[in-house]
Amino acid sequence: MPFGSLSVSNTAIPQYAPPYPVGGSDYINNDSPISCGREQFGFPKKLGNVDLVLKSGSTVIHGYVERPVGQKVVEVNFQPEKRVKGAVETTIQGLNLRVIPSVVPGHSPSVKELVPVDISMEASEVWEGDGSVCFPEPSRFDPMHEVKVIRYGKATLLRNASLAIRLPTQVFQL
Repeated sequence: MPFGSLSVSNTAIPQYAPPYPVGGSDYINNDSPISCGREQFGFPKKLGNVDLVLKSGSTVIHGYVERPVGQKVVEVNFQPEKRVKGAVETTIQGLNLRVIPSVVPGHSPSVKELVPVDISMEASEVWEGDGSVCFPEPSRFDPMHEVKVIRYGKATLLRNASLAIRLPTQVFQL
């Protein structure tokens, strides 16, 4: 990556909008990747301290996002159960909300649209297992604690992964 290393915490939220089953947002620990331009496709990002602790004294992998540093707004745990054999290639379809505010205070956004995106992923190390998430410290600025976990699906850990975004061919105006 020409912009340096990057740690990302991605929150993928299943949604009922066939054929676009996933939406979400990212916390990143380095602002240089913002210059890559994913915002034009409606990928929301916030700067935060992102950490994944692979050696936790048990088989559970622990991760968290702090924003600001010292205030944990998200904590995750992952219990790897099975390593997927070989390299994995897959495409995820998502639907992002792209909003560009008006320059005039009090006016509606200049742009408000849903952007379908396809993300191709390749990873040389993939683990499946059980995961859990909690939002330990409420924040008015990052109200993740207001998200209710309804049920857990499978959890996946990707290592040595690369992602590519295919250019959207349509948008849905709101």
